[in-house]
Amino acid sequence: SLLALVLILSKCLHDRPKLAYFLSEAGMTIIIGFIAGSIVYWVAPPEDRAVEEEIEDDVDDADDEDLEKNIFDGLLTFSPKIFFLAMLPPIIFNSGYHLKMELFFRHFKPINLFACLGTCISTVVV
Repeated sequence: SLLALVLILSKCLHDRPKLAYFLSEAGMTIIIGFIAGSIVYWVAPPEDRAVEEEIEDDVDDADDEDLEKNIFDGLLTFSPKIFFLAMLPPIIFNSGYHLKMELFFRHFKPINLFACLGTCISTVVV
């Protein structure tokens, strides 16, 4: 749902050039991420809350608390697998789709120089 919100607001940003002059798409995404992260941070139960003694008869309430904690843990953790397999390919595709071919071919030599040189440096250093 957060991705859908960013896509909708991105479309609105592209439709209004005056707004796009003051706020870039990346800036808007960062602001939305900050707001969503703040909401999750303030709604999620704190990690260092005092451990209360559980009454054995009240097992259902303990299960509800564990379920709530697992939900918030799921919201606050992010798997790199999800990023590389599900989110990165559309980002790369979108960048390639909106690439201006004239500028790409005009700057083809510096792009290849940085790519090859950066790969060699990374290979030697790492």
